[in-house]
Amino acid sequence: MRRNPVAFTVRNSLTLGAVTAVALSAVGPVAIAHAAPRPSYTVLAAPGTEASLPPVLADVEALDEPILSLVSLEGTEGSLPAALANVLPSEVTAFFLELTDEDKSVLKDLASKIQQFNNEDELLAALKEKSPKLYEKAVELRNLIKEKIDSLKPEAKAFVQSVIEKVRGLHPIGDEAPDPAKLRETVQEIVAQFNALSGEAKSDLAETFPKLASLILLQPLQGS
Repeated sequence: MRRNPVAFTVRNSLTLGAVTAVALSAVGPVAIAHAAPRPSYTVLAAPGTEASLPPVLADVEALDEPILSLVSLEGTEGSLPAALANVLPSEVTAFFLELTDEDKSVLKDLASKIQQFNNEDELLAALKEKSPKLYEKAVELRNLIKEKIDSLKPEAKAFVQSVIEKVRGLHPIGDEAPDPAKLRETVQEIVAQFNALSGEAKSDLAETFPKLASLILLQPLQGS
């Protein structure tokens, strides 16, 4: 079950500070402190294919498989637009921005073969053969994100794990494009699930994964 590589393009900014403040009031001061007004984004598949993952789902996928997400991005963009820092987890963007030209060359080579990998573990095995040093950094990044998920309190952790499973279930088979209606439905389910959380769980998520929390909160305002 392998997904198409994803690239990212930026749409016009839609969000006003006042509207954002109203949306963020649902989770209290902690979320407001971590989620400032941001532009709206569309996540696109490789040229010539259907739209792939919307921002909320792309952010979740980057939490679940950060290295696979980066290799996919390297294969389509070759560089990381500064605006993507508003979508991808900060640990992932920091890793990408610190890559050397040699590192990028290794990732580009893997990106050209991405359809051969069924999961991130297979990708990491190939990365280890090509660049043990980059492999160690990649494992460190993945472990860091997993540790952050494990640091969440039970309710917030269960939410993140549930959302990760939802996104995994969206992976198309072969060259099939994701179903736009199913993507919208999944985002709506995630928003509803988030809204049903306790205030403590929302604050926990906003503190640990501020970008994901703010993307979920702003999703209804983006009309998606």
